[in-house]
Amino acid sequence: AHLQDADPEDTPIIEPLPRCLSSPVFSREFNYRSLIGMLMYLCNTTRPDIAYAVMSCARYSHDPREPHGTAIKRIVCYLKKTRELGLVLKPYDKDTVDCWADADFAGQFKVEDPHDPTSCRSRTGYVITLGGNPLVWTSRLQSEVALHTMEAEYIACSTAMKMLLFIRN
Repeated sequence: AHLQDADPEDTPIIEPLPRCLSSPVFSREFNYRSLIGMLMYLCNTTRPDIAYAVMSCARYSHDPREPHGTAIKRIVCYLKKTRELGLVLKPYDKDTVDCWADADFAGQFKVEDPHDPTSCRSRTGYVITLGGNPLVWTSRLQSEVALHTMEAEYIACSTAMKMLLFIRN
């Protein structure tokens, strides 16, 4: 894909990634699914900053279009610019477990077809730390459709709490 000469990017993604069904099918310059797998490994081990962008692209692995391939290239260009970044683990208190959760209410609603119920799904994100170091983090679409922001936030808190209880046990 000749990304070694590409210009570095400041962010891994600019805006929510739509389905783009009217765009041409991805040209197969590189193996889309394989690169998604490599990027998922990175975002699950040392680069949580690319999690949202990678998961947005992973949604279209079954039928990638040209804008999805461009989005993957942008993530790689961002990694090129920020190659010195990663998780640095320095515990400050071994007994402290903290949890932060948030939700993006119906984040794809104005981006995708408003008649498609999946475009109304909210996104849950949470980080659980142990001694100030990230232990678990995630960014994923909620399995149910929230009717307002507060409900999306409750779903996010509930999802994070399930993981927190599992970790504490």
